Amino acid sequence: FRELTKEMYREDVIVSIPKFKLESSFQLDKVLGGMGITDIFSRKADFGAMMKNPPDGTHVSDVIHKAFVEVNEESTEAAATTAVMMELYGMPPEPKVFKADHPFLFLIRDNSTGTILFNGRFLKPTN
Repeated sequence: FRELTKEMYREDVIVSIPKFKLESSFQLDKVLGGMGITDIFSRKADFGAMMKNPPDGTHVSDVIHKAFVEVNEESTEAAATTAVMMELYGMPPEPKVFKADHPFLFLIRDNSTGTILFNGRFLKPTN
């Protein structure tokens, strides 16, 4: 993905996407266990560095990740820029158009760090 983003460049595009709302929930206990993080799930876990005098048997029972993305007219912000450039010959190129009337993948990325904060897929609109 990093190689792909190195090739990215800024370009004006007319974008049309449907309103959508995606929610997901994942149990991460097994994932964390597979990464070697198992002590926190034991009744012998030591959380003394996090809390004063934790009761015996204090442990993590569940780790649940929930994610939510909603795109609609109210929560979508738009920015516009105008530039005037002159060429000796020819007309300016037609702006590119992306109409998301079909399944697509999307991601939300922090531009300063390149970290992907959320990704998802849109399969079909609901009326």
